[in-house]
Amino acid sequence: MPATVHSLPIKGSISDGDGTPQVVLTERLVGYDTFLTGVLDIGQQRVPVRIITLDDVTVLRPVEATALAGATDTYSGVLHLSHGSRRRTIPEDLALEVSRRHRTLDLLDEAELRYALTFLEEATTETIRQARIAVIADAVASVDSPASEEPESNDGDHSAAAPALVTVDVGGTIGTTDSPGITAALVAASPLARRDAVRLLRERLHTAPAITDQVVEEVCRALRIPVTAFPRHATATPLRLFTFAAAALEQISVLLPVVTLSNVTCVEADLPQLRRLLAPWVNDHFPSSRIGYAKPDPRAFEAVAAQRRIDPTQMVHIGDDWECDILGATRVGARAIWISGGRPLPEATEAVKSNVLVATDLAAATGHVREICAGRYR
Repeated sequence: MPATVHSLPIKGSISDGDGTPQVVLTERLVGYDTFLTGVLDIGQQRVPVRIITLDDVTVLRPVEATALAGATDTYSGVLHLSHGSRRRTIPEDLALEVSRRHRTLDLLDEAELRYALTFLEEATTETIRQARIAVIADAVASVDSPASEEPESNDGDHSAAAPALVTVDVGGTIGTTDSPGITAALVAASPLARRDAVRLLRERLHTAPAITDQVVEEVCRALRIPVTAFPRHATATPLRLFTFAAAALEQISVLLPVVTLSNVTCVEADLPQLRRLLAPWVNDHFPSSRIGYAKPDPRAFEAVAAQRRIDPTQMVHIGDDWECDILGATRVGARAIWISGGRPLPEATEAVKSNVLVATDLAAATGHVREICAGRYR
């Protein structure tokens, strides 16, 4: 490795990376190995950062989670690299496991290798890291495989896109609450048909970042109920995880990064509670009140994909609501796993059915995620 020190002028914006402020560079860093560390000048402060370069972006993530706390929205400064420019390297633990299994990483192209290393880098515990190393080692070609061998074609099928993220619905999929929430109370009070009332609340209430007097008036007017019927003092109801949910999420997180995507009001979106319940297996949470869109609106899925810097077709969505979760996901080309709870498959077009897998519960869905990942590497 060259000993030359490189100092690069950079510009970027401060964003939230799973609770850690980080710098997203305006221009992708080219010619420098990813996953190495550098030092970022922040005024009089020098902040050690990890360099994460993906297909279209470079992110500088502080080694210490609080290093950029309070930073402004934009950053302009200098990145110091003690390692200089060098070729991409494979982590030693991954290289040893691949070699032990008589397999090779040499047949991966640059994008595939970057995907594999990013997948490994996002492991939040040593147990998950070792499991992901095993997944990668199992997936790559044997040393006896001819270099010219091409993966099976999936032309015309959305599943041809490399899976990069699992999004999971919360209520009815991961767990449940023991008492009805705001939505149930408003639907019960409204003279509208239940289906119409629910759709209206998804569009006008679940996407609101705050429940203001104006929001209450608009919602009540649309539901044809008095404003006094709105449960203004409602709070988040504790989520009770299904008995299999934590173990299932742990297994899925070994295969792909996991985030939640749910339709919920801002007062019921208890993110601290979700983080306590689901860490370290779930990387982030995207309630509709945070992103401004509710499923099945395609923009809900697209917003998560944009935040994670992937294409929507690289998402695998798991949920129990056929309209919101399954139809919504397939409209953007994502794979979908329907949590049926034993219910029969609703009527659907062949295009939808061809991109949907069915599981009785989240535990059963883990097998489908494993199959999708295996198909990605064939």
